[in-house]
Amino acid sequence: MADLPDDWDDAPEFDATNSADPDAAGMLKVSRAVLGLTQQRLADLMDIPLATLRNWEQRRTVPDDAARTLITLLFRHPREVAAMLETDRAA
Repeated sequence: MADLPDDWDDAPEFDATNSADPDAAGMLKVSRAVLGLTQQRLADLMDIPLATLRNWEQRRTVPDDAARTLITLLFRHPREVAAMLETDRAA
């Protein structure tokens, strides 16, 4: 087995200046994982067809600007946005 370094001082630090949000597909997948939702459940929450969500996650199609904004908000604040969407659906 290769020798491993004793420390990781040369490992880069990641922050807002040297990293970027993933694309819409990545943001959707991460958001679903954080929330523990199926594709069907997230599609229901976003009030979109399941096929649309699948196409976005598989990069077959690209969400429009409004959907991209919602996806970005969901990625950055998953629990809060999901709670707002759930409340909106219940009203």
